[in-house]
Amino acid sequence: MKSLPLKVAQALRESNSLSTAISKTLSPNQRVAYCRLFAKRKSGSLTPAEHRKLLKLSDAIELLHATHLQSLITSLTRPEKK
Repeated sequence: MKSLPLKVAQALRESNSLSTAISKTLSPNQRVAYCRLFAKRKSGSLTPAEHRKLLKLSDAIELLHATHLQSLITSLTRPEKK
């Protein structure tokens, strides 16, 4: 029975790690910049420098999505501990 608190602590750490990975997002300033640049792109008024910035923000979003998915897949495919 002494191992139960250790297992509980480990499960909590894993759960917190998963929650942290899933909850990561762009900062509010980055979200505002992305929306502004995206709107400028749709209107056709994006400068080359703004286009580079939009690409960097898009890459950051894709990386966050990939991290979210990887964390979810890892948690769903992890064998249940007994």
